[in-house]
Amino acid sequence: MFKSDDHEHHRDRVRAELDLAYRAGSRAAADAHLRLSALHMRRLSELGRSGADEAAAEAPIFESN
Repeated sequence: MFKSDDHEHHRDRVRAELDLAYRAGSRAAADAHLRLSALHMRRLSELGRSGADEAAAEAPIFESN
């Protein structure tokens, strides 16, 4: 799996876990989903630090006027 695939996976999981947390029927379930979301956010942060050069190379270049 490439780092960009990892990034997409964790980003999607953050969103999914947040959605599940908001829809949870109990406070305990919401808390569990929020914790899972936080773990995926932490991994995104780690990937960002280790793959900053890779991400910059893949990012589109926008010119200002």
